[in-house]
Amino acid sequence: PKGDRRIDPAYTIFYMGINVGGMLGPLICGIVGDTGNPADFKWAFLVAGIGMLLSVVIQKVYQDKYIRDPQGVALGEPAADAPKQWQNPIFVVGGLLLFSAVAIGLLYVDATQFSYLSYLLLGAVLFIAFILFSDKSLSGPEKQRIGVIFIVAFFVVFFWSAFEQAGASLTLFADRQTDRTVNWNISIYVVYAVLVALIALFLRLWRKAVKNLSANDKSLLNGVQIIILILVLGTAWVIYSLATGGEASLVLNEIPASTFQSLNSFFVILFAPVFAWLWLKLGKWEPEAPTKMAIGLFLLALGYLWIAFGVKDVSATTRVSMMWLIGMYALHTWGELCLSPIGLSLVNKLAPLKFASLLMAVWFLANAAAVVFDQ
Repeated sequence: PKGDRRIDPAYTIFYMGINVGGMLGPLICGIVGDTGNPADFKWAFLVAGIGMLLSVVIQKVYQDKYIRDPQGVALGEPAADAPKQWQNPIFVVGGLLLFSAVAIGLLYVDATQFSYLSYLLLGAVLFIAFILFSDKSLSGPEKQRIGVIFIVAFFVVFFWSAFEQAGASLTLFADRQTDRTVNWNISIYVVYAVLVALIALFLRLWRKAVKNLSANDKSLLNGVQIIILILVLGTAWVIYSLATGGEASLVLNEIPASTFQSLNSFFVILFAPVFAWLWLKLGKWEPEAPTKMAIGLFLLALGYLWIAFGVKDVSATTRVSMMWLIGMYALHTWGELCLSPIGLSLVNKLAPLKFASLLMAVWFLANAAAVVFDQ
């Protein structure tokens, strides 16, 4: 509800949920693609595509029942006065395919002919600003709140420009200058014990799902049971493969560089409940959203200061301890939790209802601009 002080913690928990995929994705794609053979990256793209397809199916199956406002009204439905052809599946699919083709063409031109995306982003921001501030139905205070969103989004660009080094220079740093050697020799019986414990955990989740969902939501129960069944069968297949392989132990000499891409999402999942609890616990001492974002920028800078100490007076061929990189990712994640979900919450609080989606797009344009500047 509007005005509820739990909005910031709620967006923080939401942010934790969306990072589950962010943690699992690099791990799974790294296992199948980061093998040392560049040709194997095709399997990583295949796995990513399958994951995205599953997400669309889950969205379609459950959106009508669970994506609702506090009053129980379904969200994301076509407007009552929307043209009927916009609701025609053939028209929708055809439009999406056409839009995808145009987007790919624009990216191709930017990559091979001449760079223009930065100008396009700037033009989009100016065009959106013109639409919003020229709308006569908006009051003066509403336009002032919109101005705050634009100002905050501008400063957020600098945060994401530094943060998004994780997908570029920091990944190269993990690959070329981080000592990822562990030399773990894990007994096969320890692996069996862990996998059997996982199966026991999955079965316990199955019983809890049956107990809590049988009377209330059969469709959700069936979906949860299918996911748990896939997890159990997959784990059982791993046990069978290890048992028939004849290996006495599993040897991990070096952690793949791609694994470090999961650290940020792992830390989000780990610390998001802490930050959500902290904002509520502070009560009247809870900082305002801009102050939280300033703390996020400070933690980002602290992360780079941390790793700067790790590479000080180190040659380009020397590999440093992975703890420097892990510590930096932890500090950056704390900064992200002070900024990103809080920014989403701020847009939710300040945006006029009729322009809520458009202003959320302005917020994400800041991310897009940061990626352009990051190159």
